[in-house]
Amino acid sequence: MLRGRLRIGVAGPVDHRLAETLGDFHRAHPAIEIALTHEHNQPLLKALATGEMDVGVVGLGVQPLPPDVRARVVAVEPLVLGLARGHPLGGRKSVTLGALREEPMITLVRGSGLRALLENARQQAGFAPRITAETGELASLVELAAEGLGVALVPRSAVEGADVAVVRIARPRLQRKTALAWNETSASPAARAFLTLAADGSLL
Repeated sequence: MLRGRLRIGVAGPVDHRLAETLGDFHRAHPAIEIALTHEHNQPLLKALATGEMDVGVVGLGVQPLPPDVRARVVAVEPLVLGLARGHPLGGRKSVTLGALREEPMITLVRGSGLRALLENARQQAGFAPRITAETGELASLVELAAEGLGVALVPRSAVEGADVAVVRIARPRLQRKTALAWNETSASPAARAFLTLAADGSLL
């Protein structure tokens, strides 16, 4: 029987696929303790590189992968604009990123993949984001947008069922890529067992 500890970090909410995979893993390896933590993208990648974390669910493409860290994409979804109902942009089907030049924005804190994606996109568009508020949680970001503190660039899944107007970003089209990541050189037996199960199941 395989024993030990699986340290898994998640940069974002735990979706049903990850929860199901962890459930399958627990039933297959009941003697392995599962330690699930939430962390922003940049520190999570660092923890994978140093071996402090076994497996991570990370945002891919906005921050470079450290040496020896491998990743496989598990989901791709568009980023949309979430804003308070009644906002002047709320009646539009789509906007360009350039149309947000003067808009107050709320975003996640530095170190998060979403913050890096926003700053990279704004840099390419030729202006710096006018950030008026920041938070450490995606759900709080949507709540603040609903209250009119600013507009928020968020994954589409984050605004499903939320009391906000949702507007598509037409140009450039922005996506969040979510990946399962691990350290190829220091992966523990528990980590390798989880990766094998994830590859056989619905996560990979």
